[in-house]
Amino acid sequence: QHATDKMNFRAGGTTTMTLVGGRVGIGTVTPDAHVNLHVAGAAYAFLALEATDAGGRQYELFSYATDQSFHLYDRTASAYRFTVDETGNFGIGTTAPIAKLHVSNAGAEGFEVNPSGGTVYLTGYNRSGGAYAPVALTGSSGGTLTLGSGGASFNTNVGIGTTAPGRLLH
Repeated sequence: QHATDKMNFRAGGTTTMTLVGGRVGIGTVTPDAHVNLHVAGAAYAFLALEATDAGGRQYELFSYATDQSFHLYDRTASAYRFTVDETGNFGIGTTAPIAKLHVSNAGAEGFEVNPSGGTVYLTGYNRSGGAYAPVALTGSSGGTLTLGSGGASFNTNVGIGTTAPGRLLH
Protein backbone atom coordinates (compact mmCIF):
# COMPACT_ATOMS: atom_id res chain seq x y z
CA GLN A 1 0.00 0.00 0.00
CA HIS A 2 1.32 3.43 -0.90
CA ALA A 3 2.02 5.80 2.04
CA THR A 4 -0.22 8.54 0.60
CA ASP A 5 -3.24 6.28 0.23
CA LYS A 6 -6.05 7.29 2.52
CA MET A 7 -9.63 6.37 3.25
CA ASN A 8 -12.11 9.16 4.02
CA PHE A 9 -15.47 8.73 5.71
CA ARG A 10 -18.02 11.39 4.82
CA ALA A 11 -21.34 12.57 6.19
CA GLY A 12 -23.35 15.21 4.36
CA GLY A 13 -20.47 15.82 1.95
CA THR A 14 -18.00 16.60 4.76
CA THR A 15 -15.07 14.34 5.65
CA THR A 16 -15.60 13.27 9.27
CA MET A 17 -12.87 10.63 9.61
CA THR A 18 -9.67 9.80 7.72
CA LEU A 19 -7.45 6.72 7.81
CA VAL A 20 -3.97 7.42 6.46
CA GLY A 21 -0.59 5.77 7.03
CA GLY A 22 -1.76 3.82 10.09
CA ARG A 23 -3.27 6.93 11.68
CA VAL A 24 -6.88 7.85 12.39
CA GLY A 25 -8.09 11.42 12.12
CA ILE A 26 -11.49 12.40 13.48
CA GLY A 27 -12.42 15.92 12.42
CA THR A 28 -9.12 16.27 10.54
CA VAL A 29 -7.84 14.89 7.21
CA THR A 30 -4.19 15.16 8.34
CA PRO A 31 -3.85 13.23 11.62
CA ASP A 32 -0.49 13.88 13.32
CA ALA A 33 -0.84 11.11 15.93
CA HIS A 34 -2.02 7.50 15.91
CA VAL A 35 -5.44 8.84 16.84
CA ASN A 36 -6.08 12.56 16.40
CA LEU A 37 -9.39 13.96 17.63
CA HIS A 38 -9.83 17.49 16.29
CA VAL A 39 -12.99 19.32 17.31
CA ALA A 40 -13.40 22.70 15.61
CA GLY A 41 -15.65 25.43 16.98
CA ALA A 42 -16.30 23.70 20.33
CA ALA A 43 -15.42 24.63 23.90
CA TYR A 44 -14.01 21.15 24.57
CA ALA A 45 -13.08 17.82 23.06
CA PHE A 46 -13.36 14.55 24.93
CA LEU A 47 -12.62 10.89 24.45
CA ALA A 48 -14.72 8.32 26.33
CA LEU A 49 -13.37 4.96 27.49
CA GLU A 50 -15.92 2.52 28.86
CA ALA A 51 -15.64 -1.01 30.26
CA THR A 52 -19.08 -2.60 29.90
CA ASP A 53 -18.57 -5.76 31.99
CA ALA A 54 -19.99 -5.88 35.52
CA GLY A 55 -18.21 -3.32 37.69
CA GLY A 56 -16.89 -1.43 34.66
CA ARG A 57 -16.62 2.33 34.58
CA GLN A 58 -16.75 5.09 31.99
CA TYR A 59 -13.88 7.56 32.00
CA GLU A 60 -13.51 10.61 29.79
CA LEU A 61 -10.43 12.60 28.84
CA PHE A 62 -11.31 16.28 28.32
CA SER A 63 -9.40 19.13 26.73
CA TYR A 64 -11.09 22.47 27.49
CA ALA A 65 -10.48 25.49 25.26
CA THR A 66 -12.02 28.01 27.68
CA ASP A 67 -9.44 27.56 30.47
CA GLN A 68 -6.85 25.49 28.53
CA SER A 69 -7.11 22.61 31.02
CA PHE A 70 -7.02 18.84 30.69
CA HIS A 71 -9.10 16.48 32.86
CA LEU A 72 -9.75 12.83 33.60
CA TYR A 73 -13.45 12.58 34.44
CA ASP A 74 -15.12 9.53 35.99
CA ARG A 75 -18.57 9.57 34.32
CA THR A 76 -19.72 6.60 36.44
CA ALA A 77 -19.15 8.52 39.70
CA SER A 78 -19.73 12.01 38.18
CA ALA A 79 -16.34 13.14 39.54
CA TYR A 80 -13.20 14.76 38.17
CA ARG A 81 -10.24 12.53 39.09
CA PHE A 82 -7.39 14.80 37.99
CA THR A 83 -6.76 18.12 36.27
CA VAL A 84 -3.76 19.71 34.60
CA ASP A 85 -4.16 23.47 34.21
CA GLU A 86 -2.61 25.77 31.60
CA THR A 87 0.46 26.43 33.80
CA GLY A 88 1.18 22.72 34.37
CA ASN A 89 -0.25 22.54 37.90
CA PHE A 90 -1.55 19.02 38.58
CA GLY A 91 -4.61 18.54 40.77
CA ILE A 92 -6.04 15.35 42.25
CA GLY A 93 -9.53 15.83 43.69
CA THR A 94 -9.65 19.44 42.46
CA THR A 95 -10.34 21.11 39.12
CA ALA A 96 -8.43 24.25 40.15
CA PRO A 97 -4.94 23.22 41.33
CA ILE A 98 -3.02 26.10 42.94
CA ALA A 99 0.37 24.36 43.20
CA LYS A 100 2.57 22.11 41.05
CA LEU A 101 0.94 19.18 42.91
CA HIS A 102 -2.34 19.79 44.72
CA VAL A 103 -4.20 16.89 46.36
CA SER A 104 -7.61 17.69 47.80
CA ASN A 105 -10.41 15.85 49.57
CA ALA A 106 -13.43 17.72 48.18
CA GLY A 107 -11.69 21.03 48.89
CA ALA A 108 -11.61 20.58 52.66
CA GLU A 109 -8.40 18.70 53.49
CA GLY A 110 -5.34 18.10 51.37
CA PHE A 111 -1.78 19.13 50.63
CA GLU A 112 0.11 21.19 48.12
CA VAL A 113 3.66 20.88 46.79
CA ASN A 114 5.09 24.05 45.27
CA PRO A 115 8.77 24.44 44.32
CA SER A 116 10.08 28.00 44.13
CA GLY A 117 13.58 29.48 44.04
CA GLY A 118 15.47 26.44 45.37
CA THR A 119 12.92 25.69 48.10
CA VAL A 120 10.11 23.14 48.02
CA TYR A 121 7.07 24.21 50.01
CA LEU A 122 4.79 21.45 51.35
CA THR A 123 1.53 22.59 52.89
CA GLY A 124 -1.02 20.36 54.57
CA TYR A 125 -4.36 22.05 55.15
CA ASN A 126 -7.87 21.78 56.51
CA ARG A 127 -9.60 24.78 54.91
CA SER A 128 -12.89 24.20 56.71
CA GLY A 129 -11.07 24.48 60.06
CA GLY A 130 -8.66 27.17 58.88
CA ALA A 131 -5.64 25.01 59.80
CA TYR A 132 -2.46 25.05 57.71
CA ALA A 133 0.78 23.18 58.37
CA PRO A 134 3.54 24.48 56.08
CA VAL A 135 6.93 22.79 55.70
CA ALA A 136 9.77 24.31 53.66
CA LEU A 137 12.73 22.30 52.37
CA THR A 138 15.68 24.30 51.07
CA GLY A 139 17.89 22.45 48.63
CA SER A 140 21.39 23.68 49.33
CA SER A 141 24.51 22.41 51.07
CA GLY A 142 23.52 22.12 54.73
CA GLY A 143 19.89 22.76 53.68
CA THR A 144 17.20 23.95 56.05
CA LEU A 145 13.97 22.30 57.12
CA THR A 146 11.38 24.75 58.42
CA LEU A 147 8.22 23.55 60.14
CA GLY A 148 5.28 25.93 60.40
CA SER A 149 5.14 29.57 59.42
CA GLY A 150 7.79 31.11 61.65
CA GLY A 151 7.93 27.85 63.62
CA ALA A 152 10.90 25.56 64.24
CA SER A 153 13.75 25.81 61.75
CA PHE A 154 16.47 23.18 61.48
CA ASN A 155 19.74 23.40 59.60
CA THR A 156 21.67 21.02 61.82
CA ASN A 157 21.09 17.72 63.66
CA VAL A 158 17.48 17.00 64.66
CA GLY A 159 16.54 14.72 67.55
CA ILE A 160 13.29 12.97 68.33
CA GLY A 161 13.17 11.85 71.94
CA THR A 162 16.62 13.32 72.66
CA THR A 163 17.95 16.78 73.47
CA ALA A 164 21.45 16.00 72.14
CA PRO A 165 21.13 14.52 68.63
CA GLY A 166 24.37 13.03 67.33
CA ARG A 167 23.45 12.99 63.63
CA LEU A 168 21.10 14.69 61.14
CA LEU A 169 18.10 12.70 62.37
CA HIS A 170 18.49 10.98 65.73
